[in-house]
Amino acid sequence: AAMLKPFHLAPQRRADYAGKRIDQITESVIASATGFEGRYLRCQASDCESLRAEGMAQRDEIFEPMLKDIFVELQIDGSASLPGFERQLEGRLERKVAMLLASEGFARQTIWSLLAESKRQNAYRQMAILAWGGYGKTTLLKHVAYRYGIGEVPQGVPKLVPMLLVLREYRKWLVPSNSEEALLTLPELINQYHIPSLPEAHRLEPVPPNWAENLLRRGRALVMFDGFDEVPKQERPAVAKWLNEQMRQYGRSVFVVTSRPKAYKEQDSADRLSLAMPMWVQPFDDVQRRRFVESWYLCQEKQTPRRDTAEVKKVAAEAAHELLEQIESEPDLKDLAKNPLLLNMIATFHWLYPGAALPKRRVELYGEICTPQLRARPRDRRLDTVLLEFEPQPVLGKVAMSMMQQVVKRVERDVLLQEIETALAEQDEAIDARELLRDVVQISELIVQQEDEYEF
Repeated sequence: AAMLKPFHLAPQRRADYAGKRIDQITESVIASATGFEGRYLRCQASDCESLRAEGMAQRDEIFEPMLKDIFVELQIDGSASLPGFERQLEGRLERKVAMLLASEGFARQTIWSLLAESKRQNAYRQMAILAWGGYGKTTLLKHVAYRYGIGEVPQGVPKLVPMLLVLREYRKWLVPSNSEEALLTLPELINQYHIPSLPEAHRLEPVPPNWAENLLRRGRALVMFDGFDEVPKQERPAVAKWLNEQMRQYGRSVFVVTSRPKAYKEQDSADRLSLAMPMWVQPFDDVQRRRFVESWYLCQEKQTPRRDTAEVKKVAAEAAHELLEQIESEPDLKDLAKNPLLLNMIATFHWLYPGAALPKRRVELYGEICTPQLRARPRDRRLDTVLLEFEPQPVLGKVAMSMMQQVVKRVERDVLLQEIETALAEQDEAIDARELLRDVVQISELIVQQEDEYEF
């Protein structure tokens, strides 16, 4: 059987229902909220209700699921190694954190167990959530904001008011253009930019005086800054300095910052962002993978004329089972499926392409993985990168082909740079090979550094 042979019927019938979006948080619900805080919570939840994978092409045949219907709790580890790597934690602080987590039974937990611990230990009020691209950092924060917004958090978790702030969208107000410029404070940023950006924000006018300030000082705020790694490298010290100052000023509240590991760990010593609890998102295990695929298929099948019937559930379960069996039987595919974003892409291919030949399917799948990582996600996130200055995929393809012909899996930096320079010259591209390698490693992560060597 083909690696991704679909079980379900052809997608034509689903096309008639594509694009329909179920609004879980409706205007009437927002309007019925009592008091400013209640209305704010529902507006913040409304901003986080759907699952949108940045960089993935929108397809007419694919229904955009609601986050609540498809989210799988991520495992967060503070005692082991980075996902995809074998090296152990480094640094005295990180070793202390690992020992503390292990002693408390928190070697691998969810975000909710960590937030619950923030009531008892101050260190848990400043958490860095680290993971490579596609491991679900942004989705995790949206999940937390949504659950808080609708008032459904696990027992024992503190009742906080979530504020999800994307650093790449606000960085220009956190970096001074001259030495005399006064930067915004966190309450000012929330009042002037975050609240007006929310859906149905007109229902939040006027914002009560000192609302954000009071929440922060009383320790009732959960401030989540997404994407420290998406701040241009030259601006990170200034943004780190600003973040450190806000956490110092409002130390009773809970702060969470997400970042790719490299950007967080390789900061300069001056104005370094350093949170008390650095934590790592772990790859999907078998149970998480199964839950995601089953939920994803059920969401898609529900959009058929049969809606939520026993037959729909049966068809969805059988199709999910068939895909999971194929993932289990293909080691390369199973390795890709550890990454939630790539698993989403695999499920999409399984749904879309009935009967295609195996070689064609494999090439298309890998192509669909490369395109978002190299172009679409950096573009959608408006990152400053050489990946958007030309078409990098043919260049990297030539490098990969050369390594395959030489039967080498890993190469030293100088050798890899020479391969990239040769491929750039063949494509007549005037791009610096060192800059390209840097961005492929840090942004696309199609090439990873393993100690002193690199591999695809």
